[in-house]
Amino acid sequence: MEQIVLNNKDKIKFDLLKGFTQKKQGYSLIEMMTMYDLSKSSTIRYINELNEDLSQLFDAQVSIIFFQDKRYRFSKQDLFIDSYVIDQMRCYYLNNSTPVLVLNAILTKKYPSMEKLSIDLNLSNSAIYKSMAVMQQLTENFNGKITFNSRTSNIEGDELGVRLFIYFLYWSMYRTTQTNPFGPHMPNDYLTIDHLRPLITDRKVLSLSQTTKLSMLQGITLYRINYRKIKINLEPDLAKDIALFNPDNFRLPKITADLTEEEKKQESDLFVFFTKLLIADIDSFDRKKQLVNHYQEADLEISQRITQFIHQFENYMVFHFSKEGYIEIYYLLLILFIYFQYINIDFSKFHTDMTYVNRPKALVDEFKQVENNLYLFIKKNVEPNFLKTIPEDILNMLSHVLFFCYHQNLSPNSIKVHIQMSKNIYIGRSIQKFLTNTFNKDTITFTLNPENADLIISDTFEGVTSHPHQEHLYFDNQYDYQNWNMLLSEISTIIYQKVFLSRVVQLDEE
Repeated sequence: MEQIVLNNKDKIKFDLLKGFTQKKQGYSLIEMMTMYDLSKSSTIRYINELNEDLSQLFDAQVSIIFFQDKRYRFSKQDLFIDSYVIDQMRCYYLNNSTPVLVLNAILTKKYPSMEKLSIDLNLSNSAIYKSMAVMQQLTENFNGKITFNSRTSNIEGDELGVRLFIYFLYWSMYRTTQTNPFGPHMPNDYLTIDHLRPLITDRKVLSLSQTTKLSMLQGITLYRINYRKIKINLEPDLAKDIALFNPDNFRLPKITADLTEEEKKQESDLFVFFTKLLIADIDSFDRKKQLVNHYQEADLEISQRITQFIHQFENYMVFHFSKEGYIEIYYLLLILFIYFQYINIDFSKFHTDMTYVNRPKALVDEFKQVENNLYLFIKKNVEPNFLKTIPEDILNMLSHVLFFCYHQNLSPNSIKVHIQMSKNIYIGRSIQKFLTNTFNKDTITFTLNPENADLIISDTFEGVTSHPHQEHLYFDNQYDYQNWNMLLSEISTIIYQKVFLSRVVQLDEE
């Protein structure tokens, strides 16, 4: 979302902050100038402003420091975790952007006119108009619109889309930084989920992000029903297809609006479905298996289509899912296909697509070759069964979902490592023991034949073998941290290329 609403300077400052937390060696001035096409003076000014922004939230405990080697590095007290700093700064920048100020206002109050909104926020009409244009585009993606003519809310449209929009807006801004991100207009009781947790999930412990998402979903749902007096009206087929996600007949508590029993059921069924769609791993594998069994036993068209789709995918890729893999892909596709078929709202603007970010071009090209094959399969088997046309974002998402489900069900390739240390007769065994303890036994094996090795680890030149893609790692000192760090980095790279990307190439050839 920050790419949409932040001005260019704040985008660069926030991007720099994320880069500093990931790149421990930091950046030189020339590197930053090149990365963002900035002058020397602008780059220095941005760094200084970033430090001022950090001091607003963390005093002098978090900062960017210029070191003697002429590189800028990220510095923080041990009590601060990188992800916490990033989320707090994201929230800081977004909340100080004009579009978000405008949107927050119309979500918390009902304004009769744009002029009243302008006065309330002490912003010019032109600033309001510009921000409204940005947010209008976002709300339209969710089948809603910003209006001053409605009696109940400044955002109206398809209620299902409006609720998703509010959820994605607040989650992308606040993440886990606040217990009540909505402000005083949201009753704290609406965000309390202690009673809700055992009814929604069989997991005994939820992470902070899972808890926060569940709290947000309940708060938004209850606020829209009780305060805004707006209820959901589901298509009959959608209501039928999501009902089995709620086998225990859960009813959303704390509804005070005058709803019929059928309306309460629809609200509760949709709420449960949204928890599956929006909260990763809210269900244990046993719960997923139970839900899949319910759908397989039900006489539902979507169940039959998913079974057929998985069978076609196995034939196309010439492999078979394991029992566990079949449950996982069925559960995942069930949620996604229901969403695509009935709701089909593109929320990609609220998420940075990391698929190709910061990867070498060669790897990107190889992965894209695989996607083209999957695109053909998806268009052939999804369009006639689930969607009339497939938007590009859905096509892209499904291609990655299918590829990773496929990849997880393959027997892993392993890399062969040959270790030969000339200094003594024992350090080679120590390195082997360290690697065995660090990596999966199915991923790395050891060979005494250097001709067969994907990687040769040695403290001396071992010659050139006939192996076409063999790597050599010079390991000089077992007491040097940098040697071990380099060793782990090199093996991780080879594993990624051989175990992961070899599947990519194999798939493309098939």
